Amino acid sequence: MNKIIIYVLFIILMYIIYKKLNNQYNYYENINLDSVCGLANHVCMYFYEYILSILRQEDFVNPEKSTLNFLKYFPDTIPYDPILYNKFIKSGITLDYVNTIVKAGAWYSNDIKRLQMWIILKPIINSILDNAFIKSNAKKEVNDIIIHFRCSDVPFIKSHEYFIQRYKFYKEALDRLKTVISNKNIILLSCTTHYSNQNNVDACNKYAYHIMKYIENLNYNINIECNTNLEDFATLFYAPAVISTGGSFSFMSGFFGNGIFLSTEHCDSKNTNCCKNCDKYMISGYNIDHNDVDDYLNVDEVLKLLVI
Repeated sequence: MNKIIIYVLFIILMYIIYKKLNNQYNYYENINLDSVCGLANHVCMYFYEYILSILRQEDFVNPEKSTLNFLKYFPDTIPYDPILYNKFIKSGITLDYVNTIVKAGAWYSNDIKRLQMWIILKPIINSILDNAFIKSNAKKEVNDIIIHFRCSDVPFIKSHEYFIQRYKFYKEALDRLKTVISNKNIILLSCTTHYSNQNNVDACNKYAYHIMKYIENLNYNINIECNTNLEDFATLFYAPAVISTGGSFSFMSGFFGNGIFLSTEHCDSKNTNCCKNCDKYMISGYNIDHNDVDDYLNVDEVLKLLVI
């Protein structure tokens, strides 16, 4: 009898694992394009599929043609490029390696090989995104430095891909930009309603306000904005510089955009084993460990960690 129960429980467990994996790999088809993550993750997964086609040495065929504005202007097909294939192989980016990456999270570059994969593709991704913005009438002129502060469902769920940074992160990023950008105007992009609730929104607004006040004290002019997904995506793409606190939205637009991209470091679930030799794009040492925070809704207590 005990063996039968164990067998039944094992079957149930296997079914749950199967459904989870099936949902994970069918995320491309079921994605909600109206959300912030929906737009960015769709872009990420489109190019993940393109990478796979290169490593298979075959033409790329878009697995799902979108009818939505912006996304519908992505190419349905892209001819195989042996030059890109050779660059991937030379960098150790093989089909086996890419198959280990969950495509919705392919943007998260916690190792140099992953980052190099995106660096190789950056020119063609920039061209495709720029063309889609133009055809969507979303191309814009952006002169200000953009800080993208991702706060809504995160950091409250304590995801390993999203951390809050000590304020010195912003100072180091801005100090790096001083040598190449003289503009003292900053837009803090922060939209707080994604997978959120009112308590999260209130806390996020407080965090954004304190970031704004800190940066004002560094003698910058800063305003907080939140526009439509496509408008903010275009703002990040065309900005002269983007400072990212993490997230697919700022990475898939800012990293492949026309300006300088600086991000907090990408690390594993323990906030360790971060991307090494990624200093050109990532600033290390400022992520607050989730284990040091009892409750992100207790903003006053968290602020004590941010000012260290």
